[in-house]
Formats: sequence, C-alpha cells, structure tokens
Amino acid sequence: MNEQKFFNTRAGKLTIAFIIIMIAFAMIMLGLYNDQSILYTLGFIMIAVAMLYSPVKTHIYDKLGKRDR
Repeated sequence: MNEQKFFNTRAGKLTIAFIIIMIAFAMIMLGLYNDQSILYTLGFIMIAVAMLYSPVKTHIYDKLGKRDR
C-alpha cells in the first residue's frame, strides 16, 4: 500500500493553510495593538494567500496539469 505523509495529502495542506491563517490573525491583532501597519498588512496578505490556496490549486493548477497529459 502506498502511504503518504499527512502533510502531503489534501487535508494536510489545508491544515497548513489553517495554521497560516491563525498566525496571520495573531500578526494582525499585534499590528493593530502596536499601531504597526506592516504587521497587519503582512497578516492580511498571509490570510489572502492561505484562503486562495485551495481554489487556485483545484480550479487552475490541477486543470492545467490534466490538459498537459
């Protein structure tokens, strides 16, 4: 049986995205508390990237891979 490590599966990659979102939320809160715009800007960018990972992979990257085969 071909076993994969957890973080190489789809659920594992979504777990990593969730962890990134939680870290970004903490960065946003810390940036707002200390009035540091770079922290909450980076936090917002991290959240946007983590939230867009699954749709981009599913609807763009995977379909381009199927087209080449």
